[in-house]
Amino acid sequence: MVAAATGVVHLVGADPAAPDLLTLRAHRLLLQADAVLYDREVGVDVAALARREAELIEADARHAAGLLVRLARQGKQVVRLLAGDPRADRRAEAELAYLHVNGIAVELVPGIAAVAARPAPAALPPRAAAS
Repeated sequence: MVAAATGVVHLVGADPAAPDLLTLRAHRLLLQADAVLYDREVGVDVAALARREAELIEADARHAAGLLVRLARQGKQVVRLLAGDPRADRRAEAELAYLHVNGIAVELVPGIAAVAARPAPAALPPRAAAS
């Protein structure tokens, strides 16, 4: 008897204030995902960037970790969209620990915060004319 392949979970940061600030890596993963779990804070706008066949699931913190394990054990590629940076999120830490305890492969994919991506003012003082 051959055991079924275990999927992978990607904990991906997304900024709910600016859904167009996904990294290229995050976008690529959404296009490959079998399932996308997203926080209410992230919203369906970002999750909707996933491939058409992907299952979109709004997941609350109480049930997300168990659902991630179940989906990965079905051999699915799973993207877990989190509001903010998953490296600094307590819920992401708890989900990461739960996934590790259950033997599920995980990748952290940091997001781009809107505050870090805000353009600098473009108005520069005019140069003095060369004499």
